Amino acid sequence: VWDGERGGDAEGDFAKALADLDSALAIHPGSTAARALRAECRMNWGFHLEATGADPDERFAQAEEDYGRAIADRPDLAEGWKCRGIVRSNRAANRLRAGQDARVLLAAALEDLDRALALDARDAEARWRRGWVGYLSGDLHMHAVGLLTAELFELHDRERFEVWAFDWTPPSAQPLR
Repeated sequence: VWDGERGGDAEGDFAKALADLDSALAIHPGSTAARALRAECRMNWGFHLEATGADPDERFAQAEEDYGRAIADRPDLAEGWKCRGIVRSNRAANRLRAGQDARVLLAAALEDLDRALALDARDAEARWRRGWVGYLSGDLHMHAVGLLTAELFELHDRERFEVWAFDWTPPSAQPLR
């Protein structure tokens, strides 16, 4: 959204990005991706405000709310839990610096981060439980082998198998590769 190296109007850039994401959500209100991107934009805006000495709490609170909605839509995605935990931990750190009580925010941040770690571990374990199938050939292009095996690769149950195909022919512009 904003590149500090280029200079420019960070506040305006963040505001434009948020306006675009709000437009996307107006068109597709159920878009978890747009909501998560809006939360990320607000979180980054908060980090920018923090770096410039301004109060980031409003942006962090908005990001926390957006991440909460994204998590409600897709509770199985670790990234939403992780990012909300980061936002909450930053809000807690800012409260601690101001001499305020941050126990509730810190506890919530830890719960979010624990949930993200559990989901990441589950996903990693599931990836390793799947079988792996690999195909090696010098003919996975516009050749009888390539033409006949293309559908074979598509027919594997991707829930049960991770499929790899390696072709060692030189790069080319052929339509099938």
